[in-house]
Amino acid sequence: MADNRTHGKIDNLPVEVKTDVEESLLNGKTYKEISDDLNDAGYDVHESSVGRYGRKYLKRFESVRRSEERVSRNA
Repeated sequence: MADNRTHGKIDNLPVEVKTDVEESLLNGKTYKEISDDLNDAGYDVHESSVGRYGRKYLKRFESVRRSEERVSRNA
């Protein structure tokens, strides 16, 4: 049986680096560009790790944005 990780490489980065990754995702950088930036900064993070994190992060971000939008319409 496969052991599914709940915390990937991005989750284990220092908070400020993880925040930079999240901002890059929101600003439309590609997973490859983010991976290259991380590798240039000395973090061994593959594009696929950024992709897995990015998909989950952007899905949560969109969910929160929609909830806030519904609240503001009903206010």
